[in-house]
Amino acid sequence: MRFRFILVLLAAILLIASVSATMTTTFNSSTDVIVNSTSILSDANGVPYDMWICSILVTLLFSVLSFIQFKHGEEGLISLITWFTSGFALFSAFNIDKITGSGLVVTSTGAVIFMEKHTLYHFDLIALSCLLPMFVCCLLNTGRIYLNMKAMKQIATVDDDES
Repeated sequence: MRFRFILVLLAAILLIASVSATMTTTFNSSTDVIVNSTSILSDANGVPYDMWICSILVTLLFSVLSFIQFKHGEEGLISLITWFTSGFALFSAFNIDKITGSGLVVTSTGAVIFMEKHTLYHFDLIALSCLLPMFVCCLLNTGRIYLNMKAMKQIATVDDDES
């Protein structure tokens, strides 16, 4: 039981660390910094690629964890969490933002210009062929857990009536 708790805690920490990790560049306080961001195809905001991949991995991890029998029935709660992570992965697959290029330029006046090139991807085929079935399986998994718990409760009630 302790190993499972540590495994879930480690997965949560890795999720938070990977989502919150961003690139930071420290400049001298006397240097002027100009940031230029350019989007290709659309000005719409996309979900960062790393966050999208992380949501898929967390869904897979929690789906596997929901097949483990916990003492107090936590597998039901874990399977509910997979609804949100798999739903996020499914619906964000249509607008994924990936930084495809970046660089620094120093002007003749000494100002530093940081430039990024963002590309928005649409993974429609992956969403419909992989992520939609994964989302449906997460829903069905919760139903499986509910029916198992209902059957166990019914068996426990029959045993009480016989004694």
